[in-house]
Amino acid sequence: MAIEMPQGLPFSVDTWTPSSKSSKRHHFLTHAHKDHSSNITSHSSFPIYSTLLTKTLLLQHYPHLHPSLFLQIEVGHSLIIHDPHGNFTVTAFDANHCPGAVMFLFEGQFGNILHTGDCRLNLECLLNLPDKYVGRKGKKATCPLDCVFLDCTFGTFSRSMPTKQSSIQQVH
Repeated sequence: MAIEMPQGLPFSVDTWTPSSKSSKRHHFLTHAHKDHSSNITSHSSFPIYSTLLTKTLLLQHYPHLHPSLFLQIEVGHSLIIHDPHGNFTVTAFDANHCPGAVMFLFEGQFGNILHTGDCRLNLECLLNLPDKYVGRKGKKATCPLDCVFLDCTFGTFSRSMPTKQSSIQQVH
């Protein structure tokens, strides 16, 4: 189910609805799972920001999408997005979910918004955020996030999930 970002923002994340298409000027894709790209084929006139791996996987699912629709952003990198209502910055962080999956941190006149996408939010993920948003060594954060958009598919999951390290060991 698509979840719209708050009104007034110039961007959408993982949402490909008529409303997001008509009212959002910039579109971001956290990862290539189909529940995050549903209806993306109706999107053909705006750039879609994603990692290269996400783009590659998505084009396998939807080969009729044109590769030029995508603009690349990788983990740890920031882009300045030029917008008629004020430029803003977006930074990609590892979402600890699947290959190519990222969280997006948006910083602009609208405030500071973290969109997690699907993530396995743990201490390591939080410590990758800029110091000003995360308290360190007993110090409080100097710049609070105005909105954290959590995508919690397994909010109440009865089974225990293995750690990332345990999963890697099982694959080896």
